[in-house]
Amino acid sequence: MTEINLPFPPTVNHIWKSSGHRRYLSKEYEAFLGMVAIIVKRERVTYYGTKRLAVAIKLHWPNKRRGDIDNRVKAVLDSLARCKVFEDDEQ
Repeated sequence: MTEINLPFPPTVNHIWKSSGHRRYLSKEYEAFLGMVAIIVKRERVTYYGTKRLAVAIKLHWPNKRRGDIDNRVKAVLDSLARCKVFEDDEQ
């Protein structure tokens, strides 16, 4: 089992930005990805390859506003896949 404490993730609505026909990652999400990469490297998180995984995510809202958990989970799983903790979030 691996436990990782990550910064509060952006909502899925803030991952992508667009300009005309061009889509790109938002600065907010790029910053989140950078922080996750640093944490994964610093903590020497195990690489799980293509094994089937069970993931538990506990979110602590930074304020008293209400939010949709589903909109945060994608940012967490995608960032961990990008950092090569596992191959794909379909696992």
